[in-house]
Amino acid sequence: YDVINIMKKLLILGMMLSIFMFTAGAEKFSFKDYSPTSAAVLKTKDSVSKLNGSNISYPRITATNPKATKSIQKTMNNFVKKLTDKKDERSTATYDITTNNASLISVLFTIERKNLKNNTTDTYYKGLTFDAVTGKELKLGDLLVSGYEKSLETVMEDKISQLSIPVNSAYKGVEKNQEFYIQKSGIVFFFTPNKYTEFGDGQLFLPFELADLRGLLK
Repeated sequence: YDVINIMKKLLILGMMLSIFMFTAGAEKFSFKDYSPTSAAVLKTKDSVSKLNGSNISYPRITATNPKATKSIQKTMNNFVKKLTDKKDERSTATYDITTNNASLISVLFTIERKNLKNNTTDTYYKGLTFDAVTGKELKLGDLLVSGYEKSLETVMEDKISQLSIPVNSAYKGVEKNQEFYIQKSGIVFFFTPNKYTEFGDGQLFLPFELADLRGLLK
């Protein structure tokens, strides 16, 4: 009888351990089986926030996993709150869903910001990318291998040279919180507006096919 109970407990423990290992593994995003044309698993719905004189359009994203939905909405709500909470600014934001497949969803926001103190207006961009399974916001460190910075800087410099993009002496490569978005089978990196290019050149965007980043992708 005791032997049977012990076996049952070991079986239950093994099942719990397997579930834990599967869950822990699922939290790690990987491009290993990535297919840009795979069917989307996330549903989106247009939403608008008009708090404090701002007008922020954003997608309300729903996943099959309630925890993933909650995680995505928390990040999205915090993003909207930052845009609508500033007393001296009024923002208007529109968005494009640049990728939505079985692995991830990527959203690019175009934001027009008006400073009420000096009556100036500027435009900038913000990218948000989420794991379609877990709902986690994906940062660059979630997509690229550890220690990617030096190698990425090299391919960025090659791209700048290839496209003959005029950058100034302030450009030093990968930014600390490097902005990006996923577009079909590629990654587009973009930088602080008017910092690395002359004003007339606008914002620096560097597009790469995933194949260009082979060896850097997780």
